[in-house]
Amino acid sequence: MLRPRLALVFGLVWLAACGQFAAATPTPLPPTRAADTATPVFMTDTPAPTPTFVTATPSPTAAARPAGTELPDVQPLTPANAAGLTLLGQWASLGDAPNALAFTSSGRSLWALAFGRVWAWRARDGVLVRSAANVALSPDGQFVVETFGVSTGEASQAQQLVYVLRDTGNNTEVTRWTDTKPIDVSGCRPGECAALRFSPDAERLAEIEDLVPGQRVPVLKVWRRDGTLIFTAPGAQAFTFSADGTLLVTQHATEPPLNLWRAADGALLKSIAPGFAPAAAVFSPDSGRLAVAGAGRVQVWRWGEGTLEREWPADVVSLAFNADGSLLAAGSAAGLRLWSVADGQELPAPATAGGNGQLALAPDGSRLAVVIGQTVEIWGVPAGFQP
Repeated sequence: MLRPRLALVFGLVWLAACGQFAAATPTPLPPTRAADTATPVFMTDTPAPTPTFVTATPSPTAAARPAGTELPDVQPLTPANAAGLTLLGQWASLGDAPNALAFTSSGRSLWALAFGRVWAWRARDGVLVRSAANVALSPDGQFVVETFGVSTGEASQAQQLVYVLRDTGNNTEVTRWTDTKPIDVSGCRPGECAALRFSPDAERLAEIEDLVPGQRVPVLKVWRRDGTLIFTAPGAQAFTFSADGTLLVTQHATEPPLNLWRAADGALLKSIAPGFAPAAAVFSPDSGRLAVAGAGRVQVWRWGEGTLEREWPADVVSLAFNADGSLLAAGSAAGLRLWSVADGQELPAPATAGGNGQLALAPDGSRLAVVIGQTVEIWGVPAGFQP
């Protein structure tokens, strides 16, 4: 007899820096094919084979380099040099088109998520160095969290979901904790009934639960890395962390649809009503601004003051600020769009049609990654470009 499952958010489990909400979904996660065991699937420490190179269309100034080839030196992307964006590299994905991208906080790796599996490429040359399935990975790759249900006939234990934190370097267990659910989760295999996301500083983890099948009442839960529950936010349907991991913004179905929290203790700092339900959100690097997108609009807020700073008509699915917050990049299936935050001017952007709109900017603004089909394109402004 089939047991009911938790319907949980399935978002970007290893980074929030991508800026897109991890959204709750009413559809339960599909069962895995793995055996019903508590043993997690970990990252590999040995570099994986170089992905197959997909021939790229040459840019006006340089040919795209295949994975395994060192990328050229670039300069940080700014509103002044945006016209110099050049296709630098094109790396093949390993199956389905990635539905989320993010650079690590150091900028050394580019991570991609596609249907429960994550990959990490070395940012300087596209060599695939890590892969994992059905786990939450910390941004630095040091920790992994796996979840599973307790197989038992006792009703109280049948509602216990186990969370196990491990050190990936030596595959040792650091800590574990349990969380009581209102339904039977004893049949949940590893990674099947929870989708956690680490904060960028790896100090906290968060997830959104849809606890009651049929009612779909989502709840955000935020834990410290040791398993201590910090706070819950009933009704939160999506969330994203700030770049330093100290702030958290949640989307709600009721007005106002955005709440900003202090991640360390769950203090509610601000509520914002952009006039629509955001599909994507990202903090600026200094955490002073919040960019949101939805309903054919992109907005930039000074969230501390609760003031709307910029608004543009655009239907996009992902957002990213450059290193100093002066430029906002947005992606959609129609291509890439760039704006200057200071004056609201739209900037020239290269043609990137044919993708699903997912993008990511390196923390130092040096490289822009864009999903095109089943590949990831890397764009940058060559070091010698003069505006």
